[in-house]
Amino acid sequence: MKNLHLQNRAGAGFESIGDWSGGSVNAEGRHESGMGVAAADFDGDGDLDLFTTNFAAETNTYYQNLGAQQLADRTAAVGIDRHREELAWAVSAADFDGDGHLDLFVANGQIYPQVAELEDPLDTYRQAPRLFRGGPGPRLVEVPTAAAFGEEIRMSLRGAAVGDLDLDGDLDILAIDHRRGVVAFENRSAAPGLLVDLRSAGPGRSPLHSQLLVATDRRRLHRTLLPHQGYQSSHDWRLHFALEPGERSRRLEIRPPESVAKALLGLEDLHRPSTPLTLVIP
Repeated sequence: MKNLHLQNRAGAGFESIGDWSGGSVNAEGRHESGMGVAAADFDGDGDLDLFTTNFAAETNTYYQNLGAQQLADRTAAVGIDRHREELAWAVSAADFDGDGHLDLFVANGQIYPQVAELEDPLDTYRQAPRLFRGGPGPRLVEVPTAAAFGEEIRMSLRGAAVGDLDLDGDLDILAIDHRRGVVAFENRSAAPGLLVDLRSAGPGRSPLHSQLLVATDRRRLHRTLLPHQGYQSSHDWRLHFALEPGERSRRLEIRPPESVAKALLGLEDLHRPSTPLTLVIP
């Protein structure tokens, strides 16, 4: 089945534009069996790109936002065109290693436990979760399972939520292992960042979809408050920022302007884990 790309017509309903925007099919012109989706500014240009997880026998897909409602499948270019035998569910784009670049976590697992009876090494009920490390270039580098999670684990994961569970400044993961319960992945990267907690001053407004920009002496980092992502999951509402060693922050800006005009703050302690910075939207 093709993906649906629906454009909001500002009070006049939604229009399906996927057939001409590039989001309905993959680069091979094929429909895919979408499972989960994450929206984040992967390429650092200020708009939201999309990661979709798909059923077994398909790759997961990265759609780069080209602007003007155009999407392009760049799956092969970023290096996630692999593991077709795996069935993927939740997907999370977050800076897990604290270097200022978005990484990618993918939860895998077959639907049916009975596949174990087939004794097919390429079709297993329990599968390895995947972690891909982002960097300054366009590619994601897969981290070996044992290096990412401490051992060669196999699970049948479904939903997953990301947040700073132990308040040490980095991002941890909670996931559902089918028929086994909740599993926690504690982040031990020791790369703390800043958590920004957006609040509304009163009823009738919501901080959802607000974009925060941290400008540094090297680049601009964008994060958008979209916690309801992945597969049947909701992440920590606090937005996370971390910088490269030696990188200096200059200001934090909140968008859209009609929500809070513009907030400019000095962030001299961006490298130190501390109480989350709370910003109130009037």
